[in-house]
Amino acid sequence: MAADNGIQRRPYKPRDKAKVEVGVQVVGRWILARLRHQRFFSLAALNAAIRALLDDLCDRPMRGWGISRRALFEQLADSDGSRPAFRDDLAHHSDLMSLGVPR
Repeated sequence: MAADNGIQRRPYKPRDKAKVEVGVQVVGRWILARLRHQRFFSLAALNAAIRALLDDLCDRPMRGWGISRRALFEQLADSDGSRPAFRDDLAHHSDLMSLGVPR
């Protein structure tokens, strides 16, 4: 059914799961280390600080690759012509779901 709808399926045993989890661990540790000695009195201030650090991390070149995460994402997204869903798409989807529109 997924092949009929043009959706690419994941393999039964994904081989990139460990790499993704290590990447998430690196990002989490790096951001937490940078925010360790700061105090935030609102969730909005904390989110703004995390967003600024995440943008900084995405624009830094990765070791061994010589290219930033953002540039690599843009390069890969442009090469296969597909991009992941953005917040607007997700918001539209949740609006449809709240109206009772089936998937």
